[in-house]
Amino acid sequence: MQKNRKPRFQAEFLNMNQSTPTVAKDEDRAYGLARLHTTLNTTGSDVNMSRSSSPASESTFVSAPSSPTIPPSNPAPEPPSVPAPRRSGQIAGDAPAIERVRLNAPLAMSAENILTPGNEHWVPRNASKALSHRGPEWKAAMQKEYDMMLKMGVWKLVERPKGAKTMKCRWVFANKTDAEGKVIGRKARIVAKGFTQIPGLHFTDTFASVVRYESVRMLVSTAVCSGMFLFQGDYVSAYLNSPIPVPILMEQVEGWEVTSLDGCVPSQPVSMPRPDGLVYELVTYIPPGGDMRNWSNVLLDLSLPPVPSSLDPALPSPANDLKPTAADEKSLVVVLDRALYGTVDGARNWSIVLSTEMKDLGYYESCADQSIRTRLRDGEHTITATYSDNVTGATTTREGYEVAMRELSRKFEVKDMGKLKFVIGMGIDRNWETGVARVHVQPFLERTLARFRMTDCAPKYTPLPPGIVLTASMSPSTELEKEQMAKIPYHEALGCIMYAQYVARPDLSFAVTLLSCFASNPGQQHWAAVLHVLAYIKATMHFALMYGGEGYKSIAPLGYTDANFAGDIDTHRSYAGYLFLQGGGLTAWGTKLLPRPSLSTSESEQIFR
Repeated sequence: MQKNRKPRFQAEFLNMNQSTPTVAKDEDRAYGLARLHTTLNTTGSDVNMSRSSSPASESTFVSAPSSPTIPPSNPAPEPPSVPAPRRSGQIAGDAPAIERVRLNAPLAMSAENILTPGNEHWVPRNASKALSHRGPEWKAAMQKEYDMMLKMGVWKLVERPKGAKTMKCRWVFANKTDAEGKVIGRKARIVAKGFTQIPGLHFTDTFASVVRYESVRMLVSTAVCSGMFLFQGDYVSAYLNSPIPVPILMEQVEGWEVTSLDGCVPSQPVSMPRPDGLVYELVTYIPPGGDMRNWSNVLLDLSLPPVPSSLDPALPSPANDLKPTAADEKSLVVVLDRALYGTVDGARNWSIVLSTEMKDLGYYESCADQSIRTRLRDGEHTITATYSDNVTGATTTREGYEVAMRELSRKFEVKDMGKLKFVIGMGIDRNWETGVARVHVQPFLERTLARFRMTDCAPKYTPLPPGIVLTASMSPSTELEKEQMAKIPYHEALGCIMYAQYVARPDLSFAVTLLSCFASNPGQQHWAAVLHVLAYIKATMHFALMYGGEGYKSIAPLGYTDANFAGDIDTHRSYAGYLFLQGGGLTAWGTKLLPRPSLSTSESEQIFR
């Protein structure tokens, strides 16, 4: 590309002759359809933008008011442009390849290399490292989690049955971060190793719905355009609110083992099926510190029930089989009464409990997304979106928000987090004066560039080099080449880019789809394209989705689709893309490779539709 040639969107959004940031205006929204349409057809497809009568009124993806990255007034010349991809009849060998990269290209740094126990972002990998850490925050988080288990009545103590197989558990740690990526707290979870559960014995169905990102973006768009109040909350230890259909034996939690039944309160026996068809009858005990209000079956006089008559009398009695041997006399395990994080059906059990309670409060589930629930009562419209233990909502008035949170608090323990600012990876900035909401993923992108050592790279201003040609023939063919490429974090980098485009970066959609085609055996040219995308992210870190504003009050959806012809060099299949707008902003988008070749662009579009 010549020095005086600039990509179209670069000239529209970035003032090349000024060294100060420029402010995006409403007319700058022209980037939306035209920019994404160009992105979806980077491989040189036929473009027809005549469907949009006024592209400037349909744009959605704009630069934020404060742009941290501005190109220099005299940018360095770009590499020579690559000719467009070959059409039918062109020889594959004539297709030029992008510049090769050295194998010592920037590599992803592992957590051990980046973070040390002295770093605030450091996360212990196991309980022993957390307990040995000199800071008290991780130990406090572990104690808080264990106390919550006792408070909710998640398990009871039992003497280890002879020959019984138990499920193990472990500690999992994470940092709580805000919308800017700053650490605001520590989190410790007791997670069961559910992969040892037996299908058909311990669980049956496992599906549990979570809200889609498209639904959250539509919720934000609807709320901003309608002037609704956006809020968020967190269900404290959500899974622990749901019982499990079949009790499960589990080892005690590391660091909090109980070795004696002294101080334990006897409880009712529990029947538990065995893999051989027999039934365990277990004598249970409430552990020390347990909240008696969560156990209604406490006994003062305990006696084992008789053996079920359905069992063969010739077989050993389960009651006798449970008598501990001398070696097992002090061995205690727990039996789960409630769903625990890590159990295969834990999410489903919580989803069922939440759905039942929300229906009791008068909410109706959406047919398109079961995690979206709405309620219209006394003129107050309330919408909630649930992702596991996170709840996001919108109400007509602030009083309606207070009522909704108060009702949820009567059903569950809910942490009120106030105005919606950050949810499932999306940062949300709302300006009540202008009526505009900005959805971005900037903190994640900053961490991604730091992870792959691309923070100081030269920025690029297109998602992929113009006219780029990537084929399977560029993949490694020898064992030496494959061994060298195995050291390149292709999948890690591509996964980060994929997550960013799925959350709030539609301009990366085609690049992700194209580069994913070579994930099974990436070559040097494919890795160079990934680095180009990261350099493009460096230049467009501040890009965000914008909803609402003057002239964008309608929530009527608007959709566009397009497809090219034989865009894939190897299979001659076509690429197709779609986007949907609401309230002046993109709410859904995607790019895909069609399942079969077509004979024309028109046929490609018909196949996609």
